[in-house]
Amino acid sequence: MNLVECFVCLLVGFAFALFVIFILQKEWLYTGSKRLHVLYESIRSYTQTKQELQGQIKILKSQIGELERSTMQLRDERRLIELAWQKSLGTLQSTSRVSVDEAMIFGRGEEWVYLYTFPAHEHLAQARQQKHFPMKLGMSTQSNVVDRVHQQVSGNSTAISERAIIRLVFRVNSSRALESWMHEFLKRNGRQLVGSVGVEWFNTNPIEIEQLFRSYVLQRLDAQTAD
Repeated sequence: MNLVECFVCLLVGFAFALFVIFILQKEWLYTGSKRLHVLYESIRSYTQTKQELQGQIKILKSQIGELERSTMQLRDERRLIELAWQKSLGTLQSTSRVSVDEAMIFGRGEEWVYLYTFPAHEHLAQARQQKHFPMKLGMSTQSNVVDRVHQQVSGNSTAISERAIIRLVFRVNSSRALESWMHEFLKRNGRQLVGSVGVEWFNTNPIEIEQLFRSYVLQRLDAQTAD
């Protein structure tokens, strides 16, 4: 047997040996392949989950940043309001036709924007569970805002059976500007009373008007800062 024949015999023998090993170890190879496939799927699932978590973390970081900026903005706004909007230490005196026992007074100006109503309007709104009810929103440059309201309700003294109740008073340096700004907002939102005998009557409440004043103060401060 020459060298070539010997080499061929060796190859055939080696191939046969591999075949025998494959037959004998077929189950082991199948199990190993299956395990490798499971491992591959686990790695792929882990990678996908990791990417999803990274995306969620990025979104959460962005939301946290927005909350931090909002918190800082609210803190700055509160500080500005506290500086510009100080509750007045002054007192008002009720009259025979006007009650100021529960009036809230804010501001430090020389003029007035006032909000008053009559008990009947409040009681009816409470009975009907309505948030808004007729209120008079006006302004005055007189030294005493109660005198101004007293003059208004005294003109109808024979027709009015109860005292007017002043709920809010804002002391400002430009009462006409604030009054016009509030009137415009209420009119745009359909709050002006239609067919009312008196002028400057709106369906509103003290909380809404107080919030409007806060907004007005912030806008004025922003405008001053921009200038």
